[in-house]
Amino acid sequence: MTHSVPDRVCIVGAGPGGLALARAFKNLGIAFDVFERHSEVGGVWDLDNPGTPMYDSAHFISSKTHSYFSDFPMPDHYPDYPSNRQIFDYMKDFAAHYGLYEHITFNTEVTGSSFEGDHWVVSLSSGETRQYRWMVCVSGTTWHPKMPEWATQAGLFHGKDVVFKDGSREQIDIVLCATGYEWKVPYVDPAAFSWKGDRPDNYLHMFSRTNPQLFALGFTETNGGIYKLFDGMADLIGRTIRAQRDDPAEWAKLSTRIQQHTPDLTGGVKYVESDRHATYANIDALKREYKALRKHMEWQEPRVGYFNSTAALAPARQLEAAE
Repeated sequence: MTHSVPDRVCIVGAGPGGLALARAFKNLGIAFDVFERHSEVGGVWDLDNPGTPMYDSAHFISSKTHSYFSDFPMPDHYPDYPSNRQIFDYMKDFAAHYGLYEHITFNTEVTGSSFEGDHWVVSLSSGETRQYRWMVCVSGTTWHPKMPEWATQAGLFHGKDVVFKDGSREQIDIVLCATGYEWKVPYVDPAAFSWKGDRPDNYLHMFSRTNPQLFALGFTETNGGIYKLFDGMADLIGRTIRAQRDDPAEWAKLSTRIQQHTPDLTGGVKYVESDRHATYANIDALKREYKALRKHMEWQEPRVGYFNSTAALAPARQLEAAE
């Protein structure tokens, strides 16, 4: 089947998830562009990235031995729980090692998109529009603070006095709103995803249930190290795109599973009924489902060295020449 645009993917964001995708797509021979509104990779880990919730003393809460990109362990001299600056340096080293910088357009925000016919029309902050067959949203989940209504009501605050609902008041030095974040995807029509509360309800946290040419990565909360999980998810998204591009029968098989399969990702845990937990996933349950999907599709499980292929390490110009 002929398509009106080239077989190319738009990746929105060059944080940890965007970098995992870029490497996976290089590994699978998929053409792509990454757009990053900031001037550097790393997402929230860059303290100079406007709007990051990262603070000066923050450090990794997963051990470096359990949460790192596959085939690219953190340096031996890093402590078990590295600082935010060490993680930021690790992200930059990862991008440089796999030649990802050449694929990223910095200081360029994706400001909007529309799905027209069989492709995406993507609007950029430069004023330019680009056309892509696929789009992957990987712009992060901690950029839009969820503030309670009272936080913006000046009548509740009189100097250091805070007025409570029952009319009482106390002198308070700091009001800290630990109310989380909205998982917004402001550049995509919300109807392009299905939702549970304010969380995108994607199949296995990756596949839009309403548009097969739309994916997301990083819109996941779980109870374990995330970066190796990102690698596996990125590979699955890439294999899905390749199936759509090259093998209609393989894509039909996967499409049926996406539409008909309803996995239980709770791992038998009863979570609090809140927006935050609406799509919360147990990491062991996620891993089981990803393994089951690979078995169903007869796709290999990534082994040690899988992401260090010649293709993954090749300069961008070699990938372009192969298209």
